Amino acid sequence: MTSASIVTVYNTLIDLVNKDQRGMVTPSIFNSFAQLAQVKIFNKMFESLVQAKNLRIRGIDPADDKSMVKRVKEDLSNFIKTTDRSKSSGVFAKPDDVARLISVSTKGVFAFNTSTEIPIEMIYDKDKLRRILRSPVVAPKENYPIAMVEEDITVYPDSVNKITITYYKIPQGRNSSDARRSLPPSISFISTTGVADEANSVNFELPEHYTDELVFEIGSMIGLNLRDADVVNYSQVKEKE
Repeated sequence: MTSASIVTVYNTLIDLVNKDQRGMVTPSIFNSFAQLAQVKIFNKMFESLVQAKNLRIRGIDPADDKSMVKRVKEDLSNFIKTTDRSKSSGVFAKPDDVARLISVSTKGVFAFNTSTEIPIEMIYDKDKLRRILRSPVVAPKENYPIAMVEEDITVYPDSVNKITITYYKIPQGRNSSDARRSLPPSISFISTTGVADEANSVNFELPEHYTDELVFEIGSMIGLNLRDADVVNYSQVKEKE
């Protein structure tokens, strides 16, 4: 996957601002909104997935590579991570970079000493948790555990000491070689020349095809009255140059 270039997004925004004399955008102002815009677009991807699934239910989602469901899932797959967690003080800590949980599971040993992954039902309602714990029928067991998800994760029964968490990570940045960085996107400049320093800048983690949307979102957050058509038309002109 090629990520969206911070330099391209910045230069596009500056060119649009200068073209219509809409004010001035400094690098520090741009950087302060870059991560906010990226997270906003990332959250919109989940809304797009719901809408795409509704189209599929109605039988109007295109097939194969044109499928909206497939495209959004592919984009979101770039942010899926899996990590193992051990219990500490009775709870399991969520990863620092978690955006949304996908699943929680543990390992169980059954017949012939075979290890099997056991899914853990995630619960977010304490009233529901209390009803389950009081029930003689659906009370959690080692082969049917449940997890109360709050700031931390509490798993029942208490005998579960290790879990595996699969989740969507918060988008951060990538370097010029497209390797992940634990830093938000930001643009840097060479002080002696004023030229963008791509080696020390941090690109977005969103795929490259979100470049226009990033320009629009950052512009909107700064207070610029950009239109989608402005950004798209500008990008089409630059592609032909």
